[in-house]
Amino acid sequence: MSAHQGSLPSTASLCAQPTKNSYFIRFNLRYRLTVFSRFAAAILAGYLVTACFTGLMPLLLPMKKTDAVLLSLSLSVFIYALAFIWCFYVRSVKRVWAVLSGLSAVMIGCILLLRETL
Repeated sequence: MSAHQGSLPSTASLCAQPTKNSYFIRFNLRYRLTVFSRFAAAILAGYLVTACFTGLMPLLLPMKKTDAVLLSLSLSVFIYALAFIWCFYVRSVKRVWAVLSGLSAVMIGCILLLRETL
């Protein structure tokens, strides 16, 4: 028998005590999920906002339809980049999803209303 055998902690006491590594693993997982959610919002909701913008602008602009469509398509690249950057600028992930979803819903409503009147 070795002299160190009595001083080693049991495996049950090791599992019961939180360690620094378990804190960092939980923090790391939460951080990764937050970043994943921001990327999902930037890609999916940002695309939805951009598509709604591209569909709404030709209905609002007072120019020929072909010119309005070309202008809205040109601006859509800029709008998508702004939405993507904004997703990582805002502090709250819930706010990112809420604003992009709400903006998309408002634009979809405007598109539906304007298509009926035109």
